[in-house]
Amino acid sequence: MAWPALPSVWEPGGLADARRSYGGSGDPALIRGRVSPNPTPWQSSWDGASRKPQKPRYDDQLKLPAVYPILDTALLARLSLPLLDAAEALVEGGARILQLRHKDNWTREAYHAATELASFLRAAQVDFIIDDRADIAKMLDAGLHVGQHDLPPKEARAIVGDRAILGFSTHNEMQLRAAATAPCTYLALGPIFATSSKLNPDPVINLEELARLRPLVAKPLVAIGGITLETAPDVWRAGADSIALIGDLFQTPTKQGIRTRMEAWLNQATIEKPSI
Repeated sequence: MAWPALPSVWEPGGLADARRSYGGSGDPALIRGRVSPNPTPWQSSWDGASRKPQKPRYDDQLKLPAVYPILDTALLARLSLPLLDAAEALVEGGARILQLRHKDNWTREAYHAATELASFLRAAQVDFIIDDRADIAKMLDAGLHVGQHDLPPKEARAIVGDRAILGFSTHNEMQLRAAATAPCTYLALGPIFATSSKLNPDPVINLEELARLRPLVAKPLVAIGGITLETAPDVWRAGADSIALIGDLFQTPTKQGIRTRMEAWLNQATIEKPSI
């Protein structure tokens, strides 16, 4: 069976065309193989019987992108940036994974916005992660990221299933050691530097501690907290597989500014991590 040709997001105007073609409904399999020239691990595994793409189990090693943008709805509201516009700019700049961080109440409007975002990212073949809410992640067929005060990874895994990306935040050696055997896809560690993204941040870890703790876990490790384009090389060299970003990507809160900043991050990552 031949799949209908759809526009590539890597061509001029492709993101908008892909978004219109998907339209927020229909079979996301229609766009498989047509959008990204570099499929993620999820896109390369197939079930010959059902002809649907099969995500790997959580214990299959995930190669995280070196840059992990987080869309914080409170920050976007302060900047008067529509959620989908911010996501489009990041994907146009090369983002291959996005997390939605919504700490306010999940109203009907918030869920609708997340649904639109999920549809767009599915069409663009970008991994989508929901922060905190296992139920929302399950409904949107998204990955999930949980913290120390959210559902424990074992219970979260039972909700989202074996094939969802599941991340887990840690903030010190004891938490990192305890998470080493948790049913997670990746672990996050931070804050590496002082950060204003949280009201009550945990103590700063610093680069030396990151380098010391990295060998304790085999899972992919995401560094987060106060990291800038200037400090990023030292963070990757200290052992981080990926760097999670919130504020740094939105220094110029326009679509062009966000896209340019994302491209600058990926250029830096290519220099420091040439295998990405």
